[in-house]
Amino acid sequence: MRWGNNIIKIQKTHIITVVLLLVAYFSYQYLNQENEQLNKEISIDQIKSTQMTKAVYSHKTPNITFVDIKLTDEQINKIVGWINSVPESSIIELHQTPSNISAGIAFRLHSRRDITIQYDLEQIYITRTDINKIIKKRSIPLYSTT
Repeated sequence: MRWGNNIIKIQKTHIITVVLLLVAYFSYQYLNQENEQLNKEISIDQIKSTQMTKAVYSHKTPNITFVDIKLTDEQINKIVGWINSVPESSIIELHQTPSNISAGIAFRLHSRRDITIQYDLEQIYITRTDINKIIKKRSIPLYSTT
């Protein structure tokens, strides 16, 4: 009987050790994911599809209509290059995006994640589900006007 009780105690100890190691591993993975670089580079190859929508205001009813805009490959390349060029120092992490968005671009990724770029006439907000962060970037023109 004594030998059987010792085996049960050893098995419980092993189970507790394995559970603690799993908790430590998943905690490390979670913390590592949370500290992922906010301006992680985007590759054109990651993008499966794009969609752009902008709000058009008028005096007619309804006052606001949303228009879909087809982006060219050149425009997509410029947007990706612009996002990749923003320095870490100009990014502020937010937990909520304002509701008064005037235009938006969605990049659907092959990994079934999204990168959404939204503009509210003051700031540009980038929501990335590929790093679980909502990012606010300073207003930088997407396209040169010259």
